[in-house]
Amino acid sequence: MPVTDALRETAAQLLAEGTVQVVLGWERGTLPLRTTPLPARTVEEAGRLVADATCDNNLTLYLTRLKEERVGLVARPCEARALVEYLREHRVTPGRVLAIGVPCTGMLSRRALEARLGGRLPEAGRLDGDQVVGTAGGAEERIALAEVLEPACRGCRLPDAAVYARVLGHPCPPAGDRHTLLQRSDNLAADARYAEFVEAAARCLRCYACRQACPLCYCAECFTDRSAPAWVGPSDDLSDTMLFHLTRAMHLAGRCVDCGACVRACPVGVDLSHLNLALGREAAQRFGYRPGLDPADRPLVATFRPDDPEEFIR
Repeated sequence: MPVTDALRETAAQLLAEGTVQVVLGWERGTLPLRTTPLPARTVEEAGRLVADATCDNNLTLYLTRLKEERVGLVARPCEARALVEYLREHRVTPGRVLAIGVPCTGMLSRRALEARLGGRLPEAGRLDGDQVVGTAGGAEERIALAEVLEPACRGCRLPDAAVYARVLGHPCPPAGDRHTLLQRSDNLAADARYAEFVEAAARCLRCYACRQACPLCYCAECFTDRSAPAWVGPSDDLSDTMLFHLTRAMHLAGRCVDCGACVRACPVGVDLSHLNLALGREAAQRFGYRPGLDPADRPLVATFRPDDPEEFIR
């Protein structure tokens, strides 16, 4: 049975039985090859759910907006890892969220697809097996899905988490190790790495779309919005922009589940995810910590071991 059909059937059953009050998933959007989050509360609404490579929102972000409803969360590895962090950080009550695992073949990159279509938005499109069929300028083109996947999907290093209550289809195997992408920057001199960071930060609009899309950026009041004290100014001063990105990366150290939502949300294509990757690698190498795997683990910054390495403070 196709995954979408199995999802609709399972969601309808869970809602009809009263096991959950809402199934949080995706439905078709108004633009080609786009989807939008759908909180399905009826059997009829469950019939609009979809699960394929066009689903790019990390649904965990919306869990706390559903208040105390019993939620069936449609969860790929990205959502499952973020749910683990929510459980560890007491963002959701254990038992309130039932994770419905769906296999993931990766998310379609809108930017990569537009580039393959000559920089044009698709006028029409569909998925056909392992291919994307897009139409732009009246011409139809078939592109292998593997060639237009999101960067985070091409090297998913944390493919699964032990939080699924239902699993539809076969889980996907690891695709690689995203930490290998840091090898290039590792070989650069410090001033060259700094120059690349400055160039990326200079393109940032400070719209904070990355913050809003990230499931782990959930502070009630972000430090950027504080006025007493004012951590960053309201202008587009480069030093303030750099401070925002560096501070956000530090706040996500040992927590970022590398779903790529921040990169996809950026309207100008700034990709500073390597900051999160670098800090995640430090957490793994120095402390043996990988986020999003076991909800019974304590968060990295809430854990103390007498044998923790301390070279970095000497």
